Amino acid sequence: MEMFIPLLIGIIFAFVISRWAYKKESTKSRKLIGAILGAVIGFSAPLIIASFIMAPDVTPKTHDEMVMAKLTNSLDGCQLDMKQKVKKLMNDPDSFKCIETNVIKRKDDYVLIMQFTGKNQLGGNVKNVAKAEYDSDGKFVKFIE
Repeated sequence: MEMFIPLLIGIIFAFVISRWAYKKESTKSRKLIGAILGAVIGFSAPLIIASFIMAPDVTPKTHDEMVMAKLTNSLDGCQLDMKQKVKKLMNDPDSFKCIETNVIKRKDDYVLIMQFTGKNQLGGNVKNVAKAEYDSDGKFVKFIE
């Protein structure tokens, strides 16, 4: 029902523009092109405007929500900063594969727990866990046991 009024306005607008374009042009092909273009523009313009008017309200995020989004926002599920730090400590950084990353909110900071696999010194794949502490702004502090 919310889109009914803009849709109705779009249909009326398209009809008026296409009739105006049809009457204005002299040749049949130009009349047809003018009518089609008028209908497309007249129909789509109110719908585009209505989509901006009826867009949902965006509530501002809290500081905690922004930090959590920063710590968990990545394509492979691993926090980039921690991933790079873990790779520096590995025997074979190219063998790194992230399994899962979890973030725990503590009173004043965050703990990021990352499960990953990689090759050991003998060439075998091993599963490991890295834990790191992040401050209240989401900046790396230190690895923890």
